[in-house]
Amino acid sequence: MRFIYYIFIAFLTCLSQAAEIIEEKNQSYHEDEPACQLDLYRLESDKKLPCLVWFHGGGMTGGSKNDASSIAVARAFAAKGLLVACVGYRLHPKVKYPTYIEDAAAAVHWVKSHAASHGGDPQKIFVAGHSAGGYLSLMLGNDKRWLGHHGDAHTDLAGIISLSGQTITHFTIRSERGLADTTIIVDDAAPLHYANQPCAPQLILYAEKDMAMRAEENILYLSARAAAGHKQVSGKLMADTDHGNIGGDLAKRDNAAMKEILAFIRCHNAKALSQPE
Repeated sequence: MRFIYYIFIAFLTCLSQAAEIIEEKNQSYHEDEPACQLDLYRLESDKKLPCLVWFHGGGMTGGSKNDASSIAVARAFAAKGLLVACVGYRLHPKVKYPTYIEDAAAAVHWVKSHAASHGGDPQKIFVAGHSAGGYLSLMLGNDKRWLGHHGDAHTDLAGIISLSGQTITHFTIRSERGLADTTIIVDDAAPLHYANQPCAPQLILYAEKDMAMRAEENILYLSARAAAGHKQVSGKLMADTDHGNIGGDLAKRDNAAMKEILAFIRCHNAKALSQPE
């Protein structure tokens, strides 16, 4: 009987915790494109919360802000005291490069323009994502063209966080050009291309059992940034992870990658987050 009581209390606690997160769904950041919407998640707060713009993975051919994993990750970050924008963006084959990067830049600009009216601090915007989302985050954080189109400076971002993002030219872009996965390119569609250029602070996480060459790409990127003297760019191999769960398991209790991300955000945010790790 006592066991059932504890289960019931735990259930009520979960409901209470869920109710604390305010959700504002389907905010349009590109009025002419139905796919260009984002969902906002936050706790009630009398302080301006630091913002996290989150891009889902899926190779720029799949994935969604509405996936259970995307929602879980967004809610987990919101529970830590962030205003989270979980972004939907147009995908291949309906669009091709650079449309998905342009969408990502438009989403960040929308957050900067609207954060204050949704409880966020427009001066504290972190851009993050997993896999394809990590690639998009790095492109926004490295190539000044995309945010510059909206009058924003990529170096004004509070930080960039990439989980197993591609640092060479993305394989979907190579496919669009009729090239094989084994054809390696580092051109202006590659984060690595900009390794000697100015950037905001960056955290690069990659999996111990990542997909073929992905860990090596991230190590090369980190080495190139270090060689160029960018001490604000750091990275780490996450033990006991693979390409999927390095991002997919962020919402799990005591997740190591989540702890690394929160430490990075705290380091580059003037005020401590409202919630403990």
